[in-house]
Amino acid sequence: MKLNLMKGVFFFCILVLVSLEVVKADIIPNPTRGKGIVPGDSLKVRMVSEQVRVDLYKDHSEVECIFEMRNFDETEDVEVGFPMMEFYPWGMDLGNKDFRGNLHVWVDDEKVDAVEMYVPGDLKEIRREKDKNEEFRLFRQREKANKPWYVWKTKFPKDKTVWIKVTYTLPAYNDKRNHFFSYLLSTGAGWWGTIGKAVVEVTNHDIPKDEIIRISPSRYKKEGNKIVWKFKNLEPTIKDDIEIQYSPLVRKQEIKGLAWFVDGEPRSDGQFIRLNPQEIVTIEVRKDDPKYPSGVIYGFTKTYVFDSFRKSLQSRFPSVYRRLQQEDCKTFGERFEVQVDGRKGDVWKQLSDLKESQLSSVELQKGSEGRELIRIKLKK
Repeated sequence: MKLNLMKGVFFFCILVLVSLEVVKADIIPNPTRGKGIVPGDSLKVRMVSEQVRVDLYKDHSEVECIFEMRNFDETEDVEVGFPMMEFYPWGMDLGNKDFRGNLHVWVDDEKVDAVEMYVPGDLKEIRREKDKNEEFRLFRQREKANKPWYVWKTKFPKDKTVWIKVTYTLPAYNDKRNHFFSYLLSTGAGWWGTIGKAVVEVTNHDIPKDEIIRISPSRYKKEGNKIVWKFKNLEPTIKDDIEIQYSPLVRKQEIKGLAWFVDGEPRSDGQFIRLNPQEIVTIEVRKDDPKYPSGVIYGFTKTYVFDSFRKSLQSRFPSVYRRLQQEDCKTFGERFEVQVDGRKGDVWKQLSDLKESQLSSVELQKGSEGRELIRIKLKK
């Protein structure tokens, strides 16, 4: 069966969501300064201790972080931040006020209600991009860069200790075929001095031992169903970041024999899943090929559809062919509309259904809203 454009994009959006990264990390001082990770020069607030307790389940985690902070300088109001690492940029409304979800903050046992969201300027600029393909490309280009932050103000009195507690619940995130839990200790490097003492305790509730694939860093101890890391005078780097890889998302036997093709070329399932959903025109699922008893999935991109259509015009409709030679896939979608036997519709869906042998005539005319119209008539 053949899925149309909207169904195809929906299907691929689901696949892309499988690889959505969801992690959390240490609180950060002054996230809106110095690219969001460096405190002001005068700030001398040290993270004296850090206690992280994680209840880990196959499909989600429940996390409590308690930070003991002490100011060794003059009293100062500091903007404290927690990275929004579950941020999925092309699917999130940056203007949404109800963004905090399950994140809660307390300072010295007082609940903080004034938690805001800080969005880096380059993210705001990308969200203003009108072309969705270009927006997607820019987001993928900067996906490892600074994320938005949950931010709130905290007063650090001189020579006093301040306790900050952060709790949240998040779904497990997946990379290709496995689940992961991550906690970034490295972001704590923005505070003054070292982290005096850090304990990360992960309690495994329902993940079988044989499904735990990797635990890092390796300097942990197991205490029953707990995995425990202990650090002293830590100068955190990415090598100290906690990660547990577990529970295959897709068993090998479930995909054995299933074939994946993009634009007629074989691909792995991982390559297929990582396709930009905005680029997909159609998906075709077939189970009638004896070579692939488990089935074949074909994905066709806008580039492939455009190039195939343009090639079909070269010998019979050279003037239209020469005009389209001046366009690329992106500009074509913006500047042209298509009419087939008097019916207009989605440009890409119209072209994907065409075969060269069906074409009776192809003409260029003036279209609506400044576009050019490709008027196609089919053989009877």
